[in-house]
Amino acid sequence: MLNKEQYQGIKGLILREWHEILENRTLRMCLVYFPLLALIFFTWFFKAQQPENLPVAIIDTDNSATSSKLVNMLDATSELKLVRKYTDLKSAESALKQGIVYGVVAIPDDFERSVMKSEQADVVMLYNNELLIPAGTVSKAVNKVTATMGAGINIKRNMMKGDSYDAALKKAQPIIIDSQVMFNSTVNYLYFLVSGILPALLQIFVLMVGGFVIGRELRNGTGKEWLTYADNSIIKAIIGKMTPYVAIFTIVGFTYNSVLYDYLNVPMNGSRLIVEAGQIVMILAYFGISFTLVAWSRNMRFSISISAIFGALAFSFSGLTFPVSGMPDIAQSLTHMFPFTHYLELFLNQAFYGAPAISGLARLGIMCGFIILPLVSIRRMKEVMSDSKFYGRL
Repeated sequence: MLNKEQYQGIKGLILREWHEILENRTLRMCLVYFPLLALIFFTWFFKAQQPENLPVAIIDTDNSATSSKLVNMLDATSELKLVRKYTDLKSAESALKQGIVYGVVAIPDDFERSVMKSEQADVVMLYNNELLIPAGTVSKAVNKVTATMGAGINIKRNMMKGDSYDAALKKAQPIIIDSQVMFNSTVNYLYFLVSGILPALLQIFVLMVGGFVIGRELRNGTGKEWLTYADNSIIKAIIGKMTPYVAIFTIVGFTYNSVLYDYLNVPMNGSRLIVEAGQIVMILAYFGISFTLVAWSRNMRFSISISAIFGALAFSFSGLTFPVSGMPDIAQSLTHMFPFTHYLELFLNQAFYGAPAISGLARLGIMCGFIILPLVSIRRMKEVMSDSKFYGRL
């Protein structure tokens, strides 16, 4: 147990916070346990890297050699897992609505006859587009198989008319798109989602811990004591308080990066140093926001609640799940008020696009602006911490 005399000065304040960390289990959970559990959970959850074996109901009322070939081709795709127990479209559609299957493929009873007569053969596909990722995966897989089979039928038909394979191929596919995927060519959801989710969670943890450790001085009525240890300097007080938490969250962030880049082999085509510098600046920026929220709300619980909302909005406005360019103009402007937006842009440019390291300095500079945000609230924070009428509030 440390004596209160040892809490004097910045070094003493750092010791004071370490002591609080060791004594407070909830604080340790938010600092270490929950962030590491998030890392374990999301890396396990997305270990398949892309959706596979999505259940799709197949109804073949034709039961011909041609329809069987289509069914076998669908079954051979890694994305789909055919469910053959449904005998009519109504029961399969009911299973789709209940979420038992992600799609329905129905082959009509005149399928082979239409193909043989060179008529259009209609295959019915149903899917629930409210579930964007599985619906998109199922739709893409089914369309790819039917297009491949259709091209094969046309090539065979043209060759029977005397065309060479090359000539038959050109007739079957007169227009070919030279599609070249520039980034994330494997459609790896681990690269796309986990790389964004982990820092998004980290910023929420930072916000909530920042609001708690500063706000507890008001809740516990120790604001004057805290300032006394800092020689009545709010600058010293905040440096001494935040140093241990910045250090721990920096280690957590570097652990995330090590798992992503060294273990899961997430691409890093640019400067990892710039990305990790950006992560540190983002952590400092969110502690600055926590400081400002407590200073002006004068209430620990309220500042933590606002922090949680702010962190959630940061993820929503980041462009990770919905493109920023598709948002209304006002929403696009609001994206810049979140440090996470700038960190994510920095990360994507360096990790996936291989941008020059110097191009990340602008994003670092913007995030540094959030670090100096508390300067406008220093006087306010000192007044609040010195006034006992704000003490005892939850």
